[in-house]
Amino acid sequence: MFRTLLGKREAPPTVGEINDAAEEKIKEAIRSGDRLLSLENLNLTNVPDLVAEAPQVHTLILSRNRLSAIPDCVFELPKLRRLFLEDNQINEFPASMGSLRNLQSLWLSGNPMGVIPDSIADLENLRALHLYANGIALIPESLGELHKLRDLELGGNQIADVPDALSHLAQLRVLALYDNCLSAVPEAVRQLSLLEALKFFKNRITVIPEWLIELTHLEHLDLSDNEISTVPDFLADCSGMTALFLHGNVDLDVPDSKLGPTLDDCILGKKPLSPRKVISNIRNFQTGRGKKIVHAGPTLEDLIKDLYASYSGNREKAARAIGSLGNVAIPAIPALRKALKDPSGSVRNAAAWALLEIGSPEAKAAVAEYQS
Repeated sequence: MFRTLLGKREAPPTVGEINDAAEEKIKEAIRSGDRLLSLENLNLTNVPDLVAEAPQVHTLILSRNRLSAIPDCVFELPKLRRLFLEDNQINEFPASMGSLRNLQSLWLSGNPMGVIPDSIADLENLRALHLYANGIALIPESLGELHKLRDLELGGNQIADVPDALSHLAQLRVLALYDNCLSAVPEAVRQLSLLEALKFFKNRITVIPEWLIELTHLEHLDLSDNEISTVPDFLADCSGMTALFLHGNVDLDVPDSKLGPTLDDCILGKKPLSPRKVISNIRNFQTGRGKKIVHAGPTLEDLIKDLYASYSGNREKAARAIGSLGNVAIPAIPALRKALKDPSGSVRNAAAWALLEIGSPEAKAAVAEYQS
């Protein structure tokens, strides 16, 4: 990035200037004996060998640079426990990685690695492994040899299958396989008795397996944005589970407003609904408050609420459902007007179509204004 001074652009720092800045940080760590060394976001293409003179370092942050390989000097830090290398250009996992016997946390997300090598098993003390968006399609059997692993992040890849060896990760607490190509919750998960969080949103999962009730430590289950059409009653009996997310499963045919706050809402401070409450809301909606309604759909009020759902697919579906009601849906016109400004083009188009189907002068005027 260029900096501006008195109207003139300064040239970007040279490689020498970049290395000087890194070396100064390293020298400070050597002088102070600091065990945390951050060389983050310095535009580094390599790391000065001087790092090896700071053997006390146990946390090394090299994220958001331009490294194409893990520097050799990293392997000369005998006490290294946490290594952060996210968002670089690293394309392979070196065999020498196994020399970091004390390493407990490895963050390599956002690098074009493509594969997890079998040598990953050499990191026998690893507790946390983060490989988000690394272009990974296959999980090696050797990953199951990381018996101390507690946190495994593999989201944002192209994984369609999970090996049985994953069941050997007996200490695992968090398993994140969201935004992949899974068509089912892997059977290997059944053996992970200490699991506390399963993050499987944005896959192609169609069925919630009944054996999930065996995972008595499970607190957080996120199956949003899958292809689930039915929700089993046993989830209501998972007494230890405090958060169940099923939003964005269009085939479920239940408005998101009945499923409670989304994960994003909860991050902003809202409290998630318990599984028992989610199941109760689903059943009440599906049975019309206790009376079976075979062909009943969501009310206009429910559909209007869904125009503000977190997921664009649900907003589009709500707009089209409103349009199918014709002029009965006149009370929805103000909400549809707002939907004409939705970030999603498909939602905007659906809202315009719905207004034309309503057909009132106000509705037509809104579409004319939108198209002008």
